[in-house]
Amino acid sequence: MASDLGITVSGARQQLTALAERHLVEATELLRPPGQRGRPQLSYHVTDVGDALFPKAYGALTNELLGYLDDEDEQVVNRLFSRRREHRILAAQLRLRPARSLWAKVSELAKILDEDGYLATAERLGRDHFR
Repeated sequence: MASDLGITVSGARQQLTALAERHLVEATELLRPPGQRGRPQLSYHVTDVGDALFPKAYGALTNELLGYLDDEDEQVVNRLFSRRREHRILAAQLRLRPARSLWAKVSELAKILDEDGYLATAERLGRDHFR
């Protein structure tokens, strides 16, 4: 990270420490092999407080990108959405593959659909009956 920012490792550590003191990032100590010496290795992640500082303009960005598609051939949009659909189907199939029972498959599929915004739930009504 330090080299990406063009600063020293010590400088990066100082900046991250200051952010951690303000509860903007959180550090987790990584496991080290036995006998390894030196400073503990830390992994940092942004906290909810830090994340709130970044504007979430996803809608505006999406609309801007869709505006660019107006100038493209209609088939470009069709191919993009087709590719997205195929990717999502493959990802769902991979998640469903380890499920052994029908109930496990149904409940996992409900989770996948819920994550996609469909408000899906699964309820077992009987041995092989679900809602």
